[in-house]
Formats: sequence, C-alpha cells, structure tokens
Amino acid sequence: MNPPRSVALFAAAVGACDLATGIALVAAPRATLALLGVVPPPAEPAFQRWIGAFVLAVGLAYLYPFLLDRKRLGARLATIFEVTAIARTAVALVAGGAILAGELDRSWAGVPAFDAAVAAAQVVLLRRREWGRG
Repeated sequence: MNPPRSVALFAAAVGACDLATGIALVAAPRATLALLGVVPPPAEPAFQRWIGAFVLAVGLAYLYPFLLDRKRLGARLATIFEVTAIARTAVALVAGGAILAGELDRSWAGVPAFDAAVAAAQVVLLRRREWGRG
C-alpha cells in the first residue's frame, strides 16, 4: 500500500534537504557551516566531512525507497522513518547536551531542534491509521 501523498512529500523533502546539506558539508564544510550561521567546532575539515557523509547517507536513505518497487513504498518509508527517528533522536540528545554543557556553540541549536522535530513528526506519521505497511 502506498502512504498518503503528504507522507511521501515529507520524506522526499527531508531526504533532499539532508542530501544537499550532506553534499555541501563534504565538499566545503567550513563554507557550508558559515552559510548555515553555525560556528564550526575546532576540528579539522576532514572530521566535519564525516558529519557531512552521515547527513548525506541519511538523505539518501529517505530517497532510496522511491527508486524501488512502488507497490511497497509505504512499507519501505515506514522502515526508513523508524530507523531515522532513532538516529535523529540520538543526534538531538547528543548535540543538545553538548550545547547545554557549553561544549558546542549555541549557534548549533537548530540541529537538535530540527532533528527532534523531524523525529517527532515521523513518529506521529507512523501512528496514523492510513499509513501503508503492506
């Protein structure tokens, strides 16, 4: 069964956002962070590219089900939402904790806020009765 159109659009939008951000972080981490208004942590660009690779991979995960058999799109997106909700919650907790502990500049607050909001939205969407799992 296919998910509601709004769910598929949500997945595509979040995936495209993460994919683009990940590519930018891999290609030019300091410039990308500056564009985002984030003060880069004192780390070599190679370490910031690792973050970019993770973000890129998460973005690809959201988009991958659209390349497969459309009959199982709902079930595949449900799995992606379940797994990425776990990852996004972990990122929100770790980054949020680092900000509260003063280990990460407050300009990073958008990262845990965004990840927590997307994870919460995914949990809500997964609980909707019309969600396709078949």
